[in-house]
Amino acid sequence: MSQGLGPCSMDELQDIDSQLEESLKNIRARKTQLFKDEIEHLKAREGLLLQQNASLREKAHLSPEARLKTC
Repeated sequence: MSQGLGPCSMDELQDIDSQLEESLKNIRARKTQLFKDEIEHLKAREGLLLQQNASLREKAHLSPEARLKTC
């Protein structure tokens, strides 16, 4: 491809176009999966942090309402 696309036939150009479309499709699917995995990881971390927060509140004997009043 370093010589340009001028000498390519229409069939070759269509084949290149198909390959590019397929590559883009694969890249987009991979990107989507990575984002889904990251969201799943972050939701799990959020749950853990919420549990830790609740545990710390219990240890400090603070209810959510009492915490709001102190702010």
